[in-house]
Amino acid sequence: MDKTLVDTTIEIDRWPGLKAVGLLIAYDNGMIGRHYTEEEWLNDLGPRLHHVSDFDLGVLDAWCLALSDADRETLASGEFEAMEQVEATCPRPELATLLDTIFEVV
Repeated sequence: MDKTLVDTTIEIDRWPGLKAVGLLIAYDNGMIGRHYTEEEWLNDLGPRLHHVSDFDLGVLDAWCLALSDADRETLASGEFEAMEQVEATCPRPELATLLDTIFEVV
């Protein structure tokens, strides 16, 4: 097995809340199924996290874990205004916009 794939998988596994929200977003926008398998998408995710500090990832992860299932679904596939309302609940709302960068950019 390629060591790079193992390392990036371990990295996203450090952030279970981000992983859960990310998977919802990736399935909703068709990244998984159309362009990637779930495993490929998760393996590709690690490099996208390198530009964000561990502290900021921790804030986002804790927030994602604390969200209700309905709020996670809204972040992944809700109407823009509803998504903004959920993002506003993030302790640092500017970080919530990173979800677009992390999970939707190919």
